[in-house]
Amino acid sequence: MILYEKNPDTNTLLELLEKDPIDRNQYIKTFVDLIAHCNQNTILAIDGSWGSGKTIFIKQIDLLINYFNDFDKVESKIQPKDSKLITCANNLTVADISKLEELTSSKQGVFGQIKESVQSQNINSIYFNAWEHDDETDPLLSIIFQLLSDYSDINASTTISDKTTTLISVLTSAIKLLSLGQIDWTNIKIDKDLLQSLHEKQKIKEVISEIFDQLIEARCDKLILFIDELDRCQPSYALKLLERIKHYITNDRIVVVFSTNILQLSHTVSAQYGSNFNSIEYLDKFFDLKISLPNINILGYANIINGGIKDNLTYEQEFHQISIEHFISYFDLPMRQINKYFSYTNYLQNYFSNRNMRYREELLLNLIFLPYQIGLYCINQSAYVEFISGNLEAEFKKYLLDNRKLLTFANEQMSIRIPDSQKESFAYRDEQTAQVLLKLYNFLFNSKNITSQDVGGGLTIRDVSREKYKATDRILNLLK
Repeated sequence: MILYEKNPDTNTLLELLEKDPIDRNQYIKTFVDLIAHCNQNTILAIDGSWGSGKTIFIKQIDLLINYFNDFDKVESKIQPKDSKLITCANNLTVADISKLEELTSSKQGVFGQIKESVQSQNINSIYFNAWEHDDETDPLLSIIFQLLSDYSDINASTTISDKTTTLISVLTSAIKLLSLGQIDWTNIKIDKDLLQSLHEKQKIKEVISEIFDQLIEARCDKLILFIDELDRCQPSYALKLLERIKHYITNDRIVVVFSTNILQLSHTVSAQYGSNFNSIEYLDKFFDLKISLPNINILGYANIINGGIKDNLTYEQEFHQISIEHFISYFDLPMRQINKYFSYTNYLQNYFSNRNMRYREELLLNLIFLPYQIGLYCINQSAYVEFISGNLEAEFKKYLLDNRKLLTFANEQMSIRIPDSQKESFAYRDEQTAQVLLKLYNFLFNSKNITSQDVGGGLTIRDVSREKYKATDRILNLLK
């Protein structure tokens, strides 16, 4: 099991671009077209909930832009003896380049169209994780350091052009100026209040403008600055970053893209200025455009992190997969919650698989109750407590009736007498099956006077089932 959203390195980004299980490639193309046609200084916000794949989305775009701008233009591609190429900010290996060449070989496909947009507008990009820098003094310095890191090949190049020489000179002098001489090119270290002596805002603006002017002259015609994880920053740093970007990065050849959760960011603003402050209106003055990130194909994502489509599944494995997918789609889980859900279900499924499921009620417990119980534990602790307290019968029934395949499996474990007049009625069969499952639920979790004989459905319910679910609760609490 690979948790893609948790660690979106280059291999992860390339695999998701190649297989596109989450149906995002077309949106990547559309977004690249959008930023390619921004003909003035523009600040955009990509809005998405936590765990919705915002970081993957912008890192994929950053990867493609840097590849098309820095490497794909070179006529001589990979040399067999090369082990690593540092031709762009992503430090791509030979294997990475080979995969990108394969993906982008067709001019008519999505990637061919992205390539056309990037190269026709001569776009380059920088990725900046704001959260990794929110313990630093000033966001402007943080961004300049990211420039130095991303374009370290400029300083290392043996064939430096006049434009590159000028850029190095400007960056070096800017670092010394902004740090009052306390930071040099070879030993970058952030000190407190590095900008305090620059009282004249116009002077700061001129310095920052010159840095970006020289960078654009050296590398591209349009620069995209991706700023990620803003909503996770300390309030003071997040707001200072927004204000610095708005006031000091004003070049018409720069597009700034914030990847954030607008709702959470508004809470950050309220934490700084008070609950009565109109935080949404305040944020609107910073963003020229706000774009909602579309939902991923959640079942496609769940399938790929679970190892893809498997052949020769056993009867139990097939319905375990159906049960897992039903919970994910029913609650519309984002990527991060899907990762967590799979981590828990895989562990507990392995734990219980060591015990032979000799009874039909054990199949129902493992393949219907357990995935639901674990899922609630992962996404909603309050609902989980209500469920194991026997208070979520109505909601559990809605969940069961929402998936006929699940109820068909459950019905096959039971002996339910169906009247001749209802034999062709799936709705009747589903209702009767759900009623037996609800009686089993009350037997397991409710303090009502429910005995094993009351469950019905031809099931042999043992008191040990209750102990099993007490054990499940203990294990879940240990996994917190």
